[in-house]
This record gives sequence, C-alpha cells and structure tokens, in this order.
Amino acid sequence: MDTKTLEQAEKMLDYFDYCYYFTKYDCRPKMNNKFIGLRKNNLTTEQNKELDSYLKTKGNKKILRGLIKHKGWKFYTTDDDELSKCYGHYIKNWHDGSKEVDFDPLDDFTENDLGHVRMYYYTEKTKWAQL
Repeated sequence: MDTKTLEQAEKMLDYFDYCYYFTKYDCRPKMNNKFIGLRKNNLTTEQNKELDSYLKTKGNKKILRGLIKHKGWKFYTTDDDELSKCYGHYIKNWHDGSKEVDFDPLDDFTENDLGHVRMYYYTEKTKWAQL
C-alpha cells in the first residue's frame, strides 16, 4: 500500500469514535468482515461527504479493516457456557490519543443479539484477558 493511500485511510479512520468488524460472527455469517463504526458527531458537512465518498469506493473498507487489525484490539465475545463465540478487531479513537480498552458499544451489540455476556481481548503480555 502506498503512503498516500495509507494516509487517506488513517484520516478516514479518525472520523470515527470507534470502529470494528467481526472475523467470525456466530450464527450470522453475513456479519463477517462487515465494517461497523460510529462517526464523530462534530464532523463538518464536508468531512461527512468525504467519508461517504471514501466508504462507497470499492476496496476502501478492506483497507480500513486492515488498519483496525493493525492498530486496534483483537477480541472475542461469548456466552456463559463459551459455546457461542464471535471474534473480531476493534479500535476506539480517544481524544487524548490514548489507547485504552473500551468495548462498551461492541459488548452491547453482541449481548443484545446473541446473549453474549463475556468479552476477552488479546495482548502479547497476558494473551487472552477478560474484561
């Protein structure tokens, strides 16, 4: 990927409060690799148009998923008996630039849809850690 493409993708990623995608969404294969994000509420009309155009261009969501995978957190959610699992990658854009774990939007999504009540994230130090 060339520098200009990467810089543009990073700029578009900064237009979101958070973004994620599932690499495996239990019982719902149509959710696999679907880009999901919440736009920042202070975007200008021009920034919203720019983001809309970017997201409609073929291949750009794949580039964003790659950035989320590279810069964000690997996670999975599961139910109490750990038989149903959803895996994916998540990133949160904090205004102060920190990279803390905050999966509340994602946790609400899988809990409401599949009854998942546990969430784990991956770090090199601890491997899988429960939130």
